[in-house]
Amino acid sequence: MPKIIAILIAFMSLRKPVDFVVKPLFAGLFMCLFAFGAEFYLHGEFLIDFVDLVLVTMVASLPFSGIIFLVVTYLDRLQERLAMMALTDPLTQLPNRRAFLDWTTRVLSRIDAAEQGVLMLIDADRFKSVNDNWGHAVGDLCLQRVAERLTTELRPFDVVGRYGGEEFVVFLPGVSMEVAYEVGTRLCRPIRIEPEQPPGRISLTLSIGAALVHYGDPLPDVLVQADTALYRAKANGRARVEIWDGGPLRPSAAA
Repeated sequence: MPKIIAILIAFMSLRKPVDFVVKPLFAGLFMCLFAFGAEFYLHGEFLIDFVDLVLVTMVASLPFSGIIFLVVTYLDRLQERLAMMALTDPLTQLPNRRAFLDWTTRVLSRIDAAEQGVLMLIDADRFKSVNDNWGHAVGDLCLQRVAERLTTELRPFDVVGRYGGEEFVVFLPGVSMEVAYEVGTRLCRPIRIEPEQPPGRISLTLSIGAALVHYGDPLPDVLVQADTALYRAKANGRARVEIWDGGPLRPSAAA
């Protein structure tokens, strides 16, 4: 039954301009055939001409079918919007953690066994002091600028998301660690932010932990590896990229 309902909703939702013409015509034709069959079933013969029956049925059903199409279209678009909102971080308009994990898992399931990628866990340096000294509104502005940096510097098919708080996460499919390191170094360049209220200038840097991802690697394990490398980047002075080299995992990250 749910599949049948989904098929009916897909049919009755007007998603393309051509749907506004084609789908109502199909619905009207179906109603005409139904009326034609009902007339024959009840009377054993056709009492009126087929053309007349089509005209009567189309005119009679047009207001009701139009209302149904509009209501279903509205509900379908509302459902799409709610689904998008559930997967999007409202502040940065990036995919949230759930969406990032889902999309990255799908990408990993499609890559060849010989391919690899790089996962980066990114943290805004000294972000707590920005919130404490400038206020949360400026902190939100800083997070939006970080999101802009990521989306402009990365490729269209790279997966970017807000992981939580001041942390972001990126998956670069089909790249070596050497290439990912160069990309990460560009991302770590200071981001200049000039808030209007209170006025001033902020130079925000990023710390990045990177880990290789191979086909079949459990994504949670790779996230722990990237988090360990990120912790090392913080400890080594911030505004830098550190690569997980197979050493011991950070205890809090492995927990």
